[in-house]
Amino acid sequence: VSYKELIVATATLIQDSQLGFMSEKYYYHEVQNLRHQYRNGIVELTNIVIDQTFKSHQLAIFHLIMKYALNLCQRNLKAQVLTLTVNPALQMYFNKSWGFQSRGPELRYTSNPLSKLAFMVCELSQEKRRDQLHKVPSKDPHHNIYLFVKMADRRFVYPQRAEGQRINTAMTAAMIEYFCVKRTN
Repeated sequence: VSYKELIVATATLIQDSQLGFMSEKYYYHEVQNLRHQYRNGIVELTNIVIDQTFKSHQLAIFHLIMKYALNLCQRNLKAQVLTLTVNPALQMYFNKSWGFQSRGPELRYTSNPLSKLAFMVCELSQEKRRDQLHKVPSKDPHHNIYLFVKMADRRFVYPQRAEGQRINTAMTAAMIEYFCVKRTN
């Protein structure tokens, strides 16, 4: 996400491959069950970073990241499910607002035992998204997250690709320097 040529947020979408997902370290069996059920249609959303100088706009920026990720997964990547790991305190938000379902137990990070995590899955089928859309009574995109996601947004640029071509995205050198060096010093 950029604002006036400044990168204010970034996220990573990982398609299933031989390298696997970051979440497999903790949720190996849950990911294997998804692979069995959905074959190659799994994408993981991870590494969401929002610049602290935009803290007052974090929720709006996060909504844009989620909208872009959901649309990219459905339109370009032909994904059947989107997964993520979150702090368990956010499970209800992701369930009620975005349609994610919890899978597996709450765990603790091995690198930081005080931090907990929960594995969540969102089915991306048209039927499932349509059902979620109609559960919310409001037809205003400002009050219905499913309409917000579905509504066209000219600010977004989606990668163009030939049928069957895989997208290999990467962070630019400027992004790596900014988010991995400057922001962590």
